[in-house]
Amino acid sequence: MKSSIITILTLVLCISTLVANDGLGDKLKDISGQNVKGYLQPLVNTVGAGLNAGFFTSAKTLPTFMPNIRINMVGVSVPSGDKKFIAMSPDDELWENVETATVLGNKGKRFPTVDGNDIPSFTLPDGADLSLIPVPAVTASLGLPLGSEISVKFLPSVEISKDLGSVSMWGVGLKHSIDQYLTDYFPVHIAIQGVYQSMKLTDFVDVKTFTMNIHTSKKIFILTLYGGIGIESADFDVKYTYHEKVAEGDTGTDITIKKSLSAENDVKLTLGGKLSPLPFVAIFADYNIANYNSFNVGLEIGF
Repeated sequence: MKSSIITILTLVLCISTLVANDGLGDKLKDISGQNVKGYLQPLVNTVGAGLNAGFFTSAKTLPTFMPNIRINMVGVSVPSGDKKFIAMSPDDELWENVETATVLGNKGKRFPTVDGNDIPSFTLPDGADLSLIPVPAVTASLGLPLGSEISVKFLPSVEISKDLGSVSMWGVGLKHSIDQYLTDYFPVHIAIQGVYQSMKLTDFVDVKTFTMNIHTSKKIFILTLYGGIGIESADFDVKYTYHEKVAEGDTGTDITIKKSLSAENDVKLTLGGKLSPLPFVAIFADYNIANYNSFNVGLEIGF
């Protein structure tokens, strides 16, 4: 158990690269309200896809009141097109619309002071320069009567730094067997599942996700093959302070920006397998095909 906790905490620190360097708050202070969507949307899409993955490894529901624990990590690939966006000038005199880094990109655009011009020097924030986003979690499940199963997914609050705050998440899901209503000789298990989740990234971003899926599985000796189709959504609320600077030497004005963003993910196909070499212990891996593809790997202990 101790080694599992260390593993999870290590994976959490991987997420901190999203908000590392000068801190997410310091990055956002140079992003005006009309540019925050372009800057953060790739993070919204990838984290949303990661949160909405890894909810099942079998369509067979657990026996009544029998437990199960999964420790997993989802990796979401970042398309190259999500590394840059077109930033609009907060003031028509500052610059023309330019291509610059998103939060997952590399270097932000620099605008030096022009001699004889009162326009201030300006730098759009850098990104984390990532091509893969890790989203770890622990899921505890319990079998319920009537062919149902409840799951609680969580990531304990972990402080990245005093300046950045913490990353934490929780979620709850309910699964119900469909094949129990079919013939006893039906060749595969089928279940339907709904999951709600909430995640907080530092002090600036709150995430809410929901996914509904129908999935199936078939066990052959120690191998379980599983797959499913899901509909997913993710909504982000962003609140930060934008430091507006209109002239060189100006101390600037702090403006509170509030934005609500939605992920672009919608329909997802999952294909995977679980290997059970020992009683009550299994390893699993699956691949999720959607607007943002992801893979999921982990360890399962229980029934």
